[in-house]
Amino acid sequence: MTYLKKKNSIPLILLCILSSITVFAPVPDSASFRDVIIVFIPIILYCILQKKCLVKSLYIYILLSFEAILASAFSIYAEFERTVLTYFLFALLTVLFASIKFSRFQLHSFIKYYKFLSILCSSLIILSWFYGVEHGWNRYSIGIIGIERNPNYINAVLLLAIAFILHEFICSPKNKVILVGEIFYLMFACALTGTRAAVLTACIAVVFAFLYRIVKDLKFYYLIVGGMLVLLIGIIVINYVPEEISARFMGEDSFEDKTRMIMWTSNFIPFMDHWFWGMGIGATTIYTSHLGLKVDNMHNVMLQFLYEQGVVGLVLFFLIIKSILKRIDKMDVLLFLLMFITLYIPICFQNGLVGLTFWWPLIILEIFSRTSTKESLSIYET
Repeated sequence: MTYLKKKNSIPLILLCILSSITVFAPVPDSASFRDVIIVFIPIILYCILQKKCLVKSLYIYILLSFEAILASAFSIYAEFERTVLTYFLFALLTVLFASIKFSRFQLHSFIKYYKFLSILCSSLIILSWFYGVEHGWNRYSIGIIGIERNPNYINAVLLLAIAFILHEFICSPKNKVILVGEIFYLMFACALTGTRAAVLTACIAVVFAFLYRIVKDLKFYYLIVGGMLVLLIGIIVINYVPEEISARFMGEDSFEDKTRMIMWTSNFIPFMDHWFWGMGIGATTIYTSHLGLKVDNMHNVMLQFLYEQGVVGLVLFFLIIKSILKRIDKMDVLLFLLMFITLYIPICFQNGLVGLTFWWPLIILEIFSRTSTKESLSIYET
């Protein structure tokens, strides 16, 4: 591959490896720092050898880590332990990747690899369903290869790939049939996982992409195509997804489970006593474990972030997002909006603040936005 001969081939390879870890990490839930150490060491050595300087705007991640240290040090709920160091190392990993310059063609090479990864992942999910290798609760993951991953975390890979494919479908006049086939293949695998939030996110992304094009260019042809896509997705879920799985989406009580609401609100009272700095890293897990609930975690990374790092942490996070948005080229707005939808809605139903779940979206958005500010990422003819 010609792009491997380019200047930044090593960081590009490491980025591809990091994306693979989101799927194949040998842990049930969010990949830990132990899983990404094979990327962290080479990337830090690369930056040292290449004498890469940290971009000044990235020091906000250091402030975010420092705030986490303070909140944890003075917390009455959390213990000041290695999770705080892990949090800092993930922030440093994000800073290192964001400090490296990628060209748009290198990022398009990454997108091609990511699409391949998502199709491979979808194939493993479908094979797991076909051979009856169930993850549990009528849900399927990649258990066919002996790795038990929670379907919620596998879906995060599929959803970002759907964003990339939707962007290409909307902006490129070529390969329309192939792209529709890829979307349906990923959607079918997504439905087999039985993850309601993921299927809902995928549908939101599809509807948003077509509405954006309709409003922007007044091309009502896309309204018909988008409507047909959503209709076909519904037909697939109803007629081809096994009944015990589709019941999770179509059943009368499919969205009436109050367990998540209990988990999300369980830490609200102690949070209000520490709303400024937050309860400290790991505090929500410790507090929730003493409440006698079915689980001992929040199942909502962004709410966990608010509870554990307080208003100060939230302000710092919004400053990071603001800086990302300011760098986006106007030609890339649709791509980034789809990326935000598919990256941040799913993690509102997952765990992993001190893990790759929280930091992967920031790594990707930092890299893509810093390239977008130099040159548009779009290579498609509209």
